[in-house]
Amino acid sequence: MAAFNYFPIAQGGAGATIIAAGVAGQRHKILGLSLSLAATGSFRITGPGNLTGDIRGLKDNAITWPTSALPYAETAVGAALGITTIGGAAQGIIAYVTEG
Repeated sequence: MAAFNYFPIAQGGAGATIIAAGVAGQRHKILGLSLSLAATGSFRITGPGNLTGDIRGLKDNAITWPTSALPYAETAVGAALGITTIGGAAQGIIAYVTEG
Protein backbone atom coordinates (compact mmCIF):
# COMPACT_ATOMS: atom_id res chain seq x y z
CA MET A 1 0.00 0.00 0.00
CA ALA A 2 1.16 3.54 -0.69
CA ALA A 3 2.42 5.76 2.13
CA PHE A 4 -0.08 7.85 4.07
CA ASN A 5 -0.23 11.56 3.35
CA TYR A 6 -1.56 13.95 5.96
CA PHE A 7 -3.13 17.28 5.02
CA PRO A 8 -3.61 19.73 7.88
CA ILE A 9 -6.66 21.81 7.03
CA ALA A 10 -7.02 25.32 8.44
CA GLN A 11 -9.45 27.24 6.26
CA GLY A 12 -9.67 31.00 6.77
CA GLY A 13 -13.31 30.93 5.72
CA ALA A 14 -15.87 28.53 4.28
CA GLY A 15 -15.30 27.50 0.67
CA ALA A 16 -13.25 25.15 -1.50
CA THR A 17 -9.76 23.88 -0.62
CA ILE A 18 -7.57 21.57 -2.71
CA ILE A 19 -6.14 18.78 -0.56
CA ALA A 20 -4.01 17.21 -3.30
CA ALA A 21 -3.46 18.15 -6.94
CA GLY A 22 -4.30 15.58 -9.60
CA VAL A 23 -1.60 13.06 -10.50
CA ALA A 24 -1.63 11.38 -13.93
CA GLY A 25 -2.61 7.71 -13.66
CA GLN A 26 -3.28 7.92 -9.89
CA ARG A 27 -6.28 8.22 -7.56
CA HIS A 28 -6.41 9.99 -4.20
CA LYS A 29 -8.19 7.92 -1.54
CA ILE A 30 -9.37 9.31 1.81
CA LEU A 31 -8.58 6.88 4.61
CA GLY A 32 -9.57 9.03 7.58
CA LEU A 33 -10.17 12.52 8.88
CA SER A 34 -10.82 14.54 11.97
CA LEU A 35 -12.13 18.05 11.61
CA SER A 36 -14.38 20.65 13.14
CA LEU A 37 -16.24 23.58 11.65
CA ALA A 38 -15.90 27.15 12.92
CA ALA A 39 -19.69 27.55 12.62
CA THR A 40 -22.58 25.12 12.20
CA GLY A 41 -22.57 24.04 8.56
CA SER A 42 -21.50 21.20 6.32
CA PHE A 43 -18.68 19.88 4.20
CA ARG A 44 -18.32 17.59 1.21
CA ILE A 45 -15.36 15.79 -0.32
CA THR A 46 -14.79 16.61 -4.00
CA GLY A 47 -12.72 15.38 -6.91
CA PRO A 48 -14.11 15.81 -9.57
CA GLY A 49 -17.66 16.62 -8.62
CA ASN A 50 -19.01 15.63 -5.23
CA LEU A 51 -17.62 12.39 -3.82
CA THR A 52 -19.89 12.68 -0.76
CA GLY A 53 -23.12 14.42 -0.01
CA ASP A 54 -23.22 17.28 2.48
CA ILE A 55 -22.00 16.10 5.87
CA ARG A 56 -23.43 18.33 8.57
CA GLY A 57 -21.45 19.48 11.56
CA LEU A 58 -22.06 21.66 14.60
CA LYS A 59 -19.75 24.50 15.62
CA ASP A 60 -16.57 23.22 17.30
CA ASN A 61 -17.72 19.56 17.43
CA ALA A 62 -15.21 17.16 15.88
CA ILE A 63 -16.24 14.90 13.02
CA THR A 64 -13.98 11.85 12.87
CA TRP A 65 -13.64 9.09 10.31
CA PRO A 66 -11.28 6.58 11.96
CA THR A 67 -8.34 5.55 9.79
CA SER A 68 -9.37 2.63 7.60
CA ALA A 69 -7.65 0.30 5.11
CA LEU A 70 -10.68 0.79 2.85
CA PRO A 71 -11.17 4.31 1.45
CA TYR A 72 -14.16 6.40 2.47
CA ALA A 73 -14.02 8.12 -0.93
CA GLU A 74 -11.67 8.20 -3.90
CA THR A 75 -11.17 10.49 -6.87
CA ALA A 76 -11.28 9.63 -10.53
CA VAL A 77 -7.88 8.81 -12.07
CA GLY A 78 -5.86 12.02 -12.46
CA ALA A 79 -8.32 14.22 -10.53
CA ALA A 80 -7.56 16.59 -7.66
CA LEU A 81 -8.91 15.87 -4.18
CA GLY A 82 -10.68 18.68 -2.36
CA ILE A 83 -13.05 19.69 0.39
CA THR A 84 -15.81 22.28 0.20
CA THR A 85 -17.29 23.74 3.36
CA ILE A 86 -20.56 25.61 3.66
CA GLY A 87 -21.36 27.83 6.63
CA GLY A 88 -18.15 27.32 8.60
CA ALA A 89 -14.44 26.96 7.87
CA ALA A 90 -12.85 23.57 8.59
CA GLN A 91 -9.89 22.87 10.87
CA GLY A 92 -8.30 19.47 11.37
CA ILE A 93 -6.44 16.79 9.42
CA ILE A 94 -7.19 14.49 6.51
CA ALA A 95 -5.31 11.19 5.90
CA TYR A 96 -5.12 9.95 2.32
CA VAL A 97 -3.05 7.87 -0.08
CA THR A 98 -2.27 8.40 -3.73
CA GLU A 99 -2.00 5.22 -5.82
CA GLY A 100 -2.86 3.71 -9.19
